[in-house]
Amino acid sequence: MLSVTKKLLTLFKSNEIRPLPLFIVGAIAASLLETVSIGIILPYLKVISDPTIILGHRHLHYLTGFLGQPGEMGFSVRLTIALFCVYLLKLIYVSTLNYAQWNYSRGLYISVVDRMFYRFIRQPYTRFSRSNTANYSQVIVSETANAVFLINSLISCFTDILTTLLLIALMIYADWMMAALVCGIFAISMTTMSMTLTRYIRDIGIFKANFLGKILRSINETFGNFKMLRISCQEQFSHDQFLRSSTDCNRIQTIYGALQSLPRFLLEFIGFTILISVVLYAVLTSQVTDFIPKLLLFAICFSRILPSISRIIGINNDFNYQKKAVDMVYDSLNIKIETEGETPI
Repeated sequence: MLSVTKKLLTLFKSNEIRPLPLFIVGAIAASLLETVSIGIILPYLKVISDPTIILGHRHLHYLTGFLGQPGEMGFSVRLTIALFCVYLLKLIYVSTLNYAQWNYSRGLYISVVDRMFYRFIRQPYTRFSRSNTANYSQVIVSETANAVFLINSLISCFTDILTTLLLIALMIYADWMMAALVCGIFAISMTTMSMTLTRYIRDIGIFKANFLGKILRSINETFGNFKMLRISCQEQFSHDQFLRSSTDCNRIQTIYGALQSLPRFLLEFIGFTILISVVLYAVLTSQVTDFIPKLLLFAICFSRILPSISRIIGINNDFNYQKKAVDMVYDSLNIKIETEGETPI
């Protein structure tokens, strides 16, 4: 993923990359807000069940200045409204950040396509005559979008990594031994899946780009020489060629879609197996009362960590899958062009 990221960043001008640190800062803020919104659930449940506990807490007793005294009727209502406002703030912020990311990546796409088209129409004619115009359609319409929109995936990956680390820190604070065991199991699982899938997904990404190129070439050759096609009675040959390429491309994309979902299913199975095992251990050792608050916190963290880890693995797979697209866009942006001068052709 690192090598693909380095080449991806070379596709853009320095002024186009300049806003990227701002989005990373925004991703940090989103991760912190996500962690806070999860971390306050357990204290909220404790306070709502026994409001008087905040009077003896060195930090929570400051809430009485905003929410009133615990014995008052409206205390629980005001506390719930405050929690609702936190989640509403998170929703507005994350939605705004997501819109800004997409707006930024669409602007990058237009810039890259514009520079690419400029080079295509100014390349030497000798090079153009040896090329297939379907390749130009493929890289402009399909591969550039696949490559450029990896920027969104990169920002999302950073957000998920940071959120996962913060939630792991929260679990360590609650019970470091249980957190160490869980993190060890997930680390081994992620490493095994990454080592197993990475190279295979990179290969099927190359196959996908090749088959898509064959589909576009078949379309161009068929309708670009339609008159000769009908005269020579080659309709069935063109149809068979198109169907074969489409079937191969569809098979590759089906395999990739199945592989993208596999890590999520495995991680969910591992995560809930751990939770069930801890519950069984607590029951057998008669420590249910001690484990219930920690289990509740771990279950809430798992509900956010598992999708994050799944997305991280999926983004890593997507980078490997789109490596061929990044290579094609990079090569297209580095085509040598001819400039007009006074020298006769």
